[in-house]
Amino acid sequence: MNKTGGASSDDFKGAMHIVNADAKNHVRHRRLLSHAFSDKALVEQERIIAQYIDLFIQRLHESAASDSILDISTWFNYATFDILGDLAFGQSFDCLRNSTYHPWLQMKISNMKILVWKNILRRTVPLLSPLILKLLPKRVVVQSAEHIRLSKEITQRRLSLDVARPDFLTYILRENYKGAAALTVDEIEANASMLIFAGSETTASILTGTTYYLLRHPAVLAKLVQEIRSTFTSEDQMNWSAVSQLRYLVAVFNEAFRLYPPVDGGSNRVVPPGGTIIDGHFVPEGTHVGVPQTPAYRSQRNFKDPHLFIPERWTDDSYATDNRSILQPFSIGPRKCIGRNIAYVEMRLVMCRLLWNFDLELMPGQDDWPNQKLFILWEKGPVLVKLKPIQRC
Repeated sequence: MNKTGGASSDDFKGAMHIVNADAKNHVRHRRLLSHAFSDKALVEQERIIAQYIDLFIQRLHESAASDSILDISTWFNYATFDILGDLAFGQSFDCLRNSTYHPWLQMKISNMKILVWKNILRRTVPLLSPLILKLLPKRVVVQSAEHIRLSKEITQRRLSLDVARPDFLTYILRENYKGAAALTVDEIEANASMLIFAGSETTASILTGTTYYLLRHPAVLAKLVQEIRSTFTSEDQMNWSAVSQLRYLVAVFNEAFRLYPPVDGGSNRVVPPGGTIIDGHFVPEGTHVGVPQTPAYRSQRNFKDPHLFIPERWTDDSYATDNRSILQPFSIGPRKCIGRNIAYVEMRLVMCRLLWNFDLELMPGQDDWPNQKLFILWEKGPVLVKLKPIQRC
C-alpha cells in the first residue's frame, strides 16, 4: 500500500519530504536521510543532546529555587525544540534560555489545525481543497506564508555554513549530489522543516504523558526513582548506553506509549489498484486505511486491564498473554519513523536526569488531563508540578 495524506507539497515549490513522498521518492529520501540517523551519527549527536539537557536541568533548578509552580509540558517542549533545532538547522531556538517559543515554532504549532482540515478536504472533496486558502482568515494565510519563509531562511543559513558538525545536514550533504537520486534544495528545506517539528513535538508529548502518569501512580514513580538513583552515583554516568539498560524505565515508557501514543492516528495508507484483503475483508482500491493506536492499545483483546497504567505488563509473566507486539508507536515497515533512536535517547536521558535531580509533586485539579483533542498530534494541556531538588552530600 502507498503512503498518503501528508502535508501539502505546495509549501516548498511542490517539493515533497520523507513523510508525504510517494513510494518511489520515499525510498530516495530515506536512503539519503538515513545517514543522519545511523548509529554512528547518534554517537556523535549525543554530546549535542546532552548540552541541552544540562541547560534544561539548570533552568528547572532555577525555577525550583523560587518555589514556583511550573508547567513541565512547556519545558519539555523547550528542550526538544532546542535539541532538534540544533540537529536539524545547526542552531538553537533558545527556547530554554529565553523561556519562550521561537516565533517560527509558534507558527508551526498554529498551522497544525490547518493541515488537518486541508487533508480532510483533499480526501473527501478534492475538487474543493484549493478553496481552503480562500476561506481561511487573512491572518492565518499570512502566518502560513511567513512560516514557510522562515523555514527556508533558517535552512539556507545552515547550508551556507562550511562546517562539519554532527547535525542532520552534515550527513545529508555528505551523501547528496552523488547521482540522480540527490535531494534538491527545496526537498532539503521541506525535510528540515518537517523533521524539526515532528521530532520535537512527539518526544515532548511522550515525556509529558509519562510524567503525568508517573505522578498519578506514586508506587510506579517510587520504583522508577529507586532504579535510577540506585544504578548511578553521578549524572556523569548517564549516557545513552547506560540508561538503555534500565529495564523498568523502558517498561514505563512502553506503558506510557500504550496509554498516550504521541501520533495516535498512526500512518495512513491507500489501497492499491484492484483492492486487497485486510483482516479477511475485501477493501476497494483508493480506500484510505490505517490503525488508530488508542483503540488498538486499549482493546481488551490485546491487553489485560487495558485502561490501567501498569508498566509491569512489559516485564512480568502475569501479563504474558498481552499482545505486546501490537505496540508500534513509531509505526513499522518501510515508513517507520526514521528518528526513533534519537527519540529514545532524548526521552530516556531527560527522564533519568529529571528524576535524579528532583522529586516532583503534581498539583491538584488535573484529573481530566488525558481528555484532549487530537490534531495529528495531541493538543496537550499543561501539567502543573512543583519541583523539590534532591540534596546530596
